[in-house]
Amino acid sequence: MTIRVATLIALALTVPADAQRGSAAPQDPLASAKSVRCTFPNYAAVKWNGTTGEVLGGKQDFSFQLDSFDFKRNRAQMVAAGTIPVTLLTTPMGLHVIEQTLGGNITVTTIFAGTASGEGRTFLAVHSRHLGTDADLPARASQAYGTCLMQ
Repeated sequence: MTIRVATLIALALTVPADAQRGSAAPQDPLASAKSVRCTFPNYAAVKWNGTTGEVLGGKQDFSFQLDSFDFKRNRAQMVAAGTIPVTLLTTPMGLHVIEQTLGGNITVTTIFAGTASGEGRTFLAVHSRHLGTDADLPARASQAYGTCLMQ
C-alpha cells in the first residue's frame, strides 16, 4: 500500500498540472493587456434617507484609460483627470482594478474576461465607487456599467 501511494505521488509530480486536469486552461486575454480604454454610459447610485437607500440611475459620460501595466508587481496607471496608481488583481473571472484614494475611498473596476466581443478586444465591465470621506455627508456608493476596449 505504501509503495502504491508513493508511486502515485511520484507520477503526479512528474505530470504537468494542466495534464492532470485533463486540458490546458485558456490563456486570459487581459493578462497581456498593454492599454485598456473603459467607457461607462450607465450608472446606479444610492441616495440615503437615514439607513434606507433609494437607488437612482441614469446616463452619464464617464471613461478612463488604464496603461503602464506591470503584472509582476500587480500595478497599473489609471488616466482620467490625472494619473493615478492602481492595484491589479487577476482572477479566472477577469481583471480587477483597485484604487485607494488619499482620503481612504475605494473604487473597484472589474473587467470580465469571459465576455469578449468585437474581435476579442471588448469586454463587459463594472466600476464601483465606495466614497465616504466627509463626516458631514452620508456615505456615497455607485456602480457604473459599460465596456473596456483592449488596445
